[in-house]
Parts: sequence; C-alpha cells; structure tokens
Amino acid sequence: MPSVLQQTLAQLLLGNVPTATLAAWPPMQWQQIVQHAHQEGVAPVLARALTAAHCREYLPPALWAQLHGSYLATLAENRLRYAALVGLLAQLPAAQLTSPLPLILLKGSALALTVYADIGLRRMSDLDLLVLPALRTDLLRVCQQAGLQRVAMQPGIEQITGQVQLTGDSYLLAMDLHWHLIAGNADRRAPALDWFYTQTAPLTLPDSTITVQHFTPTAHLLYLAAHLMLRHAGTHLHLRWLYDLHLLISHHPIDWRLLYRQATVCGWLASLHAALTATHALFATPIPAGYLHGLAEHIPTSPDYASVYTSQSLPATQTARAWQQFAGLTWQGRLHLLGALLFPSREYLIWRYPLHLPPPLLLLYYPYRWLDILRDGAQTLAQLVVTYWSQKELAR
Repeated sequence: MPSVLQQTLAQLLLGNVPTATLAAWPPMQWQQIVQHAHQEGVAPVLARALTAAHCREYLPPALWAQLHGSYLATLAENRLRYAALVGLLAQLPAAQLTSPLPLILLKGSALALTVYADIGLRRMSDLDLLVLPALRTDLLRVCQQAGLQRVAMQPGIEQITGQVQLTGDSYLLAMDLHWHLIAGNADRRAPALDWFYTQTAPLTLPDSTITVQHFTPTAHLLYLAAHLMLRHAGTHLHLRWLYDLHLLISHHPIDWRLLYRQATVCGWLASLHAALTATHALFATPIPAGYLHGLAEHIPTSPDYASVYTSQSLPATQTARAWQQFAGLTWQGRLHLLGALLFPSREYLIWRYPLHLPPPLLLLYYPYRWLDILRDGAQTLAQLVVTYWSQKELAR
C-alpha cells in the first residue's frame, strides 16, 4: 500500500497537483516532499516537473537548489558512466566490434536513453548489461584490464546470481554483467533467453558511434516487472522503479497479448500482475480494461505466485532480499548461497566493509559480517512482529 507521501509525490510527477495547493504548502511540507523525492530516487524528475508547471518559485530557495543540484549531479554522473562504457567497448578486438554489439542494456542503463527525455532524469547506481555468449570473455578481459575489480562472495556464486559484479576506483565505474535474467541457472525463476534475444532493437550510445541493443518495450516491461517483484519486492517499492514502468507503458507501444503469453511461458504472471497493479495504483497508468482482472484469474497457478505474494509482506531488509534469493533455488544452490553469505571471500569483505584493517586483523571481518547479519535479521524479525500485531489490532 503506497504511503501518503508516495501518492503526493506521484501526483507531483504527473503534474496533477493544483497550483493553488502548491502555493499554500508551508516550507515544512516542501521539506518532507523534497527529502522523500531523494529517498525514492526521483528528485531530478521532480525538479523537471516543477519547472514544466512553472511552480519552482513555491519552494524555499534552498530546497529548489537541492532538487536542481540532484538533476545536475545525475546528468554529470550518467555522462561519465556512458563515456566510460564507450571507452571500454572501444577496446574490444576489432572482430568483435559489430553493429550492433551482442550486448543489451538493461533497466536504468537503457531507460535513461529510451524512456526519459534526458539522461539527467534517471538516477542509477551502476550499469546493467546482458552480455551474449559471443562477447563475454572479451568484455570481461577488457574490463579487468581497465582496472575494474571482479567482486564475488565465493568462487562459483556467479552461477547462482547470474551476473558478474565489477567495481572500479570510482563508484561511477560500477557495472553488472548479466549472463542470465533474474538469476542464474540454479534458480527456477530464471527464464530461457531465446525469446528475449529476439526482442531487441539497436541503440547508439551517447556521443559515440558504438551501437548496442536494448529490449523492445514489451520485453523490457516483462523483465522489469519480474526483476522488481522477484528481486526487490517488499513492503516498500521505490517510486523510481514504478515510474519507469509508468513511462514505458504510457509512451511506448505494448503488445499486451504477447506480454501475457510470454509471462505465462516464463512463469512470471504473479510478478507482472503485482507490478502493474502497484504502478496503476500510483500513476493511473493506462492499462487495457480488464487486463489486471484477467491476470488475477490465472496467477494462483503461476510458479512465481508464492514468492511474490509472500515477499510483499516482508520489510525492505537484506535478510528479506536473501530470502527472496533462497526461494527459487535448488537445495544445492541454497547451500552454496548460505556458505557464500556466511563465509565470503576476504576480497569481498574488504570491498563490502571498508574498515581498513591491517593484514594481521583481516580475520575480524568475519565476526563483523556475522554480527551484521544478526543485526539485520533481528531488525527484520522486529518489523515482522510489529506488522503482525498492527494487523491483528486492525482486525478487531
């Protein structure tokens, strides 16, 4: 259920709040709105929406400076991210530099260039790339030669997560190279990729002649819905992710019949229904009449049903996210993941917890890790207990 602040912020992004209402808001209310926009990752979009509505003068100057500064920072960061990607791809062997490259931009990496009017409007923490088999070895080699560090909790864990995580000296150089969608082969929720490979279109990277690929609107909508509900679901869904879906649906042609058929094939009907329902509730997103009802009739038989609707009662904690990962794995995969969580590599611990311990004390990273897991687990349990008793009181 979206909070009041989420609902207000959504209406601001849509330009649906009357000017007289905005003019009457006190500075304290604006402060709450701006703070929440930063937390939800939509501060740049709010700055653009208020400018388009000629309402920026209603904000206290310091708050407007925060919003505008977020846009400028996002614009600069994303320009650097794409420039870094262009630089890396330019180092590939000449035989690999086909057009388009066998490389598909995912999530914010693609949306910033295809759905948003300006790359400064879509905040992101890294670049997500689905790398086709023909390019994997060369691209990974180029990234590591450029100084990017491969971050893995344990050897082989990337077969479970379905991606290789890379990070550099700057957070702007972080990227995830995906071999699969959602998770690796050990996860029953991961789809076969044959259909997705056919649902692409060329995309030229900014300020370059290098052309990669991105999913068609229908394929990207399906993937985003599944990723959102199977990897990030909880009691709080960030407004930024739902706004992505709203823009994709509102401004791009969606083949709704194909969407339903492929969601059935992938076992993602429950994910699609939950994501579309949440998006429509906040933004009144134009979804064909009866579509959500039709999905609802079939979701109890969908393989992702239990994962999606159980996870929606969970708090947004690392423990809850780990549970989501465990839910789709085989028992062998669960044991591997559990071992990786409890006994990750030293390199991973040094990256994850920048404690700057001297070499003789490196083993102290492990008790620190275990205490962090216990703390997050206790926080998760406490939130679940509070939610349970709150619901019980409301039911009386």
